[in-house]
Amino acid sequence: SVRLVVDTGMNDLGWSREQAMDFMRAHVIESDEQIKTESIRYSCDIPAQALGYKIGSLKLIALRKKYQTALGS
Repeated sequence: SVRLVVDTGMNDLGWSREQAMDFMRAHVIESDEQIKTESIRYSCDIPAQALGYKIGSLKLIALRKKYQTALGS
């Protein structure tokens, strides 16, 4: 969820890279190097990537639950 906030902040709300990195530092337990890499990804490499990942994740979870119910665990 933090990545969704950072992606939106950088691509819609005009956050600077430093603002995004500060937000991530406050909300995740990752190395500063990882935070730097992800802030670049969300700012210019692949805008909305976090949203696509989250939508896909939610869909896979829903499908898994549906088929577990239908087929049994």
